[in-house]
Amino acid sequence: MQHMQSFTPISQIRTLRLLAFRFRHRMDWTKLTKPYTCSFQSLGWYPFKGEFNYEIGLLRWSERRLTPLEFFEKMIGRGVIYSLEQLEQVTKNTYLVGFTGPYANTLREKILEYGVGVYTSNVRDGTQEWTMVIHKTLERGFLDAIRELGCLYDQTSKTPSAQDIYDFMLLDASAMKSLTFLLSDREYDYILRARQLGYFEQRHNARVEDIARILGRNPSTVNRGIRSGINKIVSYITTISGQAGHPYRQTQKEAST
Repeated sequence: MQHMQSFTPISQIRTLRLLAFRFRHRMDWTKLTKPYTCSFQSLGWYPFKGEFNYEIGLLRWSERRLTPLEFFEKMIGRGVIYSLEQLEQVTKNTYLVGFTGPYANTLREKILEYGVGVYTSNVRDGTQEWTMVIHKTLERGFLDAIRELGCLYDQTSKTPSAQDIYDFMLLDASAMKSLTFLLSDREYDYILRARQLGYFEQRHNARVEDIARILGRNPSTVNRGIRSGINKIVSYITTISGQAGHPYRQTQKEAST
């Protein structure tokens, strides 16, 4: 018996949107990078009790008019960054940086408020570049909320594929940690090998039989493992991209009454 050559989309995926856009805040440190030859890739950010945000990332610096340290000192002087906690040179023009800054009235605050799952976050030419997963019922409210903070550019939105969802798990650090708890060892191995072989890609470069043969497993067993694992992943993404936003908003509403 021949098994499915491609993963059949699970209905829950249709409740999500893969959202990409560029955003320029009215006034924050990212906007103030525009005059300088530099870029920033966020590796992680952690709000502290809603009072400030701690961010860590890679800064690529090719600007000759001032050093990275002088740049951060300038941003601290303008109040858009609170403190520089870490500045380590990794390569000739790349630095690992850690710093604190405002959290209230920032895009990051809205991300947590609406339970958004982030793919990537970069800064170029004073503009933030975002790719994220959000529950479709929250998409419009989220976009309206961030428009109040700045200018939105080049927005695209689509229903994510199974490959998109798995890529999210690989690229999002907290989600990747959750993956080891969500899946059994065999589910993890099956899905990892399926992705490596192109099983989730649109052209379906691999069949279940191909994966089973490489792993030395029965195709039916591999097929069940892949499907059950993907169901768990999609359920996880659906939860953090939808329901996660509701308790926060309810709490905020109650606090304001």
